[in-house]
Amino acid sequence: RARKLVGGVAPEARRALDELETLIERLGSCLPDGHARLSIDLGEVRGFQYYTGTRFAAYAGEVGGALASGGRYDRLIERFGRPARATGFAVDVDRVGEVLKARGAPAPEPSGGLLVGGDPVLAARLAARLRASGLRAVLDLDEAGARDQDGRLKERARRFRLERVVLAGRDRLRWFDVEPPGAKGSLQGAALKKLLAKDGALDALVPPR
Repeated sequence: RARKLVGGVAPEARRALDELETLIERLGSCLPDGHARLSIDLGEVRGFQYYTGTRFAAYAGEVGGALASGGRYDRLIERFGRPARATGFAVDVDRVGEVLKARGAPAPEPSGGLLVGGDPVLAARLAARLRASGLRAVLDLDEAGARDQDGRLKERARRFRLERVVLAGRDRLRWFDVEPPGAKGSLQGAALKKLLAKDGALDALVPPR
């Protein structure tokens, strides 16, 4: 518990200490017993200048840097037209991943979706449209024209647990299934234009369940 300082302390500093004491008491009542430790550093001065109150950071024993950091910035939002109180923080995803790995948490294993390759520009556009439709689409960034390209794409799709390979060309769109293997298809001319122009028509590229 923080002790209030009296005598020789400026009113602004006393108000800040009182606010900090209240914050500590409230955090102490919220943190789970034995699972978290609260440390106060009154000498911390680094950080962005827009902070107007307490700054904070969250740590775990497995990594040295902060997993998350942020603070209070009451006057930031008003720069964009509306005064508002605000508190925010950023999470370091890489460090969170390190902690999960150190603690033995299993890595997620997504499955299903499409590997999209072919013409780089068309493939990127097609992958973006598939993702916007809620589908999992992995863009193949290797140069086209490699020997046994279909075999290479099939093997890569299998590593990513994808079900289908889709190859976009300027006048042809073709696909083939990886898991289970067998189904193939292609579209050209008017049929291809109709598929790409119609909203939701890209669902036709999704392997049947």
